[in-house]
Amino acid sequence: MKSRYLKHAGILILFFVLSILLTYPLMFVSLSKYIPSFHNSYLIDPMLNVYILGWDIHKILAFNLHGFFNANIFYPYKFTLAYSENIISTAGLFALPIYLITKNFIVAYNITLFISFILSGFFMYLLAYYLTRKTVPSIIGGIIFAFNFFNFAYISSIQTITAMWLPLIILYLHKYFDRGQYRSIVFASLFFILNATANGYYMLFISLWVCFMFLFFSLTVTKTIKRNLIGLCIFSIISGLFIIPVYYPYIELQRSMNFVRSLEEVKLFSFTFSNFISLKNLLINLLLLALIIDLLIITKHKHSVLKDAHTMNIIHFYMIVLVCFYILSSGPFFMRNMQLPNPFYLFLYNYVPGFNCIRNAGKFLVLVILSAAIISSYAFSTKNKPISAIVVCLTLLLCIHKPVNMARIPDNGKVPRVYTWLSQQEGHFAIAELPLTLIPDKDNVLKLWASLYNKGDYSILFNNPPYMGFIPIRFLENERDYYSLYHQKALFNGFSGYFSYLYLASISYTIQKLLILFKTINIKYIVLHKNEFVDPQAYMELTTFLNTTSIARLAKVYTDANTEVYEILDRNKEFESEKTYLKDYKIRIFFKKTYTQSGIVNLAPFIQNIGDRPAVLLYKNHLVLETLSMDNEVIQAVKLDFTPSYAPFLLPQESVPFVFVTTSRNSIRFSPEVYKFKLMQDDVTVWESLRNKLIMQE
Repeated sequence: MKSRYLKHAGILILFFVLSILLTYPLMFVSLSKYIPSFHNSYLIDPMLNVYILGWDIHKILAFNLHGFFNANIFYPYKFTLAYSENIISTAGLFALPIYLITKNFIVAYNITLFISFILSGFFMYLLAYYLTRKTVPSIIGGIIFAFNFFNFAYISSIQTITAMWLPLIILYLHKYFDRGQYRSIVFASLFFILNATANGYYMLFISLWVCFMFLFFSLTVTKTIKRNLIGLCIFSIISGLFIIPVYYPYIELQRSMNFVRSLEEVKLFSFTFSNFISLKNLLINLLLLALIIDLLIITKHKHSVLKDAHTMNIIHFYMIVLVCFYILSSGPFFMRNMQLPNPFYLFLYNYVPGFNCIRNAGKFLVLVILSAAIISSYAFSTKNKPISAIVVCLTLLLCIHKPVNMARIPDNGKVPRVYTWLSQQEGHFAIAELPLTLIPDKDNVLKLWASLYNKGDYSILFNNPPYMGFIPIRFLENERDYYSLYHQKALFNGFSGYFSYLYLASISYTIQKLLILFKTINIKYIVLHKNEFVDPQAYMELTTFLNTTSIARLAKVYTDANTEVYEILDRNKEFESEKTYLKDYKIRIFFKKTYTQSGIVNLAPFIQNIGDRPAVLLYKNHLVLETLSMDNEVIQAVKLDFTPSYAPFLLPQESVPFVFVTTSRNSIRFSPEVYKFKLMQDDVTVWESLRNKLIMQE
């Protein structure tokens, strides 16, 4: 027993050394000034993840679980931490102790990332060793899982690298199936919780794996169905008790903000046929296919070391899940250009909760690689020279890569003086930073980004400073996320997996309307960054306006070489973000006729603020539209959703068009027989009945 533990300790040291070598130059640079990224100019995702890690550390150290998900970005919205991954377990177990020693969020992030490589390899080794009882084949499995091309392609995203809990979940499930000990299912549940609070994608993916694993081994091993059902119930109860409270904010955001990913967006970030036929991926797939075929042949041989039924069951299981998750990694369409639908993924997207929030279906590859690692371990343990040669080639192809790109942190990690000043101001208040970052065309950005992602070539993004094609190299808002860790004030700005409706709309506002917005929602300070304005003239015009405007009473309270801060003295200190629904304002909804054919009228709805104060509409409203006949009988009652993505802020008398979201279509059609119609929310009428058939503004 002691010798086995010593051997495992030696293997852990081996993975430590391999991590130093294969993540070079991560541990050979200043950990406070550089951060790993897929390109040495890209900081968007790394800085966001440093912010999330730092926010988690801040809340844990304060012992303040109340409002944990109410991060300080995207004020005045709630649950803004849930706009992206929460990575709570990663922060609590690894980053927090490192931060307490170093007092530096960047250093804590870098060392946590490094530890993730070590543990991914070692925990995969433990799983492979349990299954094969062979040391060298198990080490190969660990190397494949930890240092494969997939991990280095996503090195900008720490949540993708922290896949080390997946092998432990599967290891203890195997132990449960083999021994029937309920403590194994408890351990599997605990590791599932750690995984779920490190990566939401992997929580959904491994949930499918767990369900299929219980089904497979219940059907292939006799007299275990009852025991496995009990085990699955225990697993679900323990996991659910911890995970449901953590993921409630995500569920609430999907309900109140309509945060889902469109199939078009998922399609852009999926692993498709074009990925398959690239030279390196083609070789990897051919080697993996050859390995599977050889293993199937060997397991039929009467003298094979893999001949026993239990081992054959396990090998067949990993072959099946490899194929299944490979299919799912292609996303909603097998071939993007031909729109060949993938019914398996579409079923998950439409009917299984959570899967319509996944943007990058290509991340299913993590379980493909895990399966390939186990298959390779079994294959190498046969001591068959041709098969061993295939495993070695496969490992080299998967794991050989160029040195990790290290991106330099702005100002070498130093915090600008203005944020130190903000941290010294007493009280909790909100700030807004200008200029707002502008993305001219979101759809084109996504298409450009996805095409380069699929080709593995991002060079075009970095050849035109100061912009990466459409996307700024220094996407200012993610840096402001990071700096807000030091002042802890509420921030109107932000960067995350989703953006607030109000922030996105404000990018197109005039400075006059923007100032009214800030005044209305109780923004205390406007922070101007002189060096971040592309056009110096725009900065001069803005400061002139702020110094002379009568829209709000402003006072300059801070200045340095690059920054000016204005305080809004007459801001609305009574603002309450919870009172921002249609029913809280004097709102009129009217229609303009857009198209009439065969007696059917298409209506374009407009929303108008008819009150004498600005209207702030933050969240989705559930509405009921009733159409009545000449006898005042209800012809039809339709449930609708009003999502204020088009009109989160309306000045008095301002009107803008918007779209009702229904389950079937994004427009409303009525026949001429309709006498009047009424739109209601919780028995509050938000528009006037229209009489005399249809009265529409031309």
